[in-house]
Amino acid sequence: MTGQQGRRDRVIDDMPDVELIWAQLRDAIEHAAVGGHCVRLCNRESANDIVVRAMTAFVNGSPRAWWLALKYRPTVYSYPNADGVSKLDRHVPDAGARYWLILETEEIDKPVVETDVHAAQVLLQDMAFVEYYLVDSKFEWLLLENDHNEVLIVSKG
Repeated sequence: MTGQQGRRDRVIDDMPDVELIWAQLRDAIEHAAVGGHCVRLCNRESANDIVVRAMTAFVNGSPRAWWLALKYRPTVYSYPNADGVSKLDRHVPDAGARYWLILETEEIDKPVVETDVHAAQVLLQDMAFVEYYLVDSKFEWLLLENDHNEVLIVSKG
């Protein structure tokens, strides 16, 4: 049984989505650390700052899903087999660099993890059906996956 399947099996039907995302994230961070990946969950103040900076750089307004209101035309990669997460390292300029992984909770406070792309892949593969945004530390580009199994990449200018 995969880590993702094991987590799905433990889902409690009445658990709110945001609580489920946080629970999955804690499990995924623990799994990533056991695998030798370096990840850091940002504190609330830092996370909120990163989210605001990313939205200011790439999103018009405050949509529920960022991909609905991007400031720049995205490059779109379709993954009909829903395996876009396993291909993330193909889409970042530097696979060894540190990035901000923002998880969508539909709440004001979103979890943000400082990570590299390989650890982000481990985290996301352990989480069931979570929307995410991956942004570089200079806020020059944004990568996200939508619910149509598309990876979208936008960059400034």
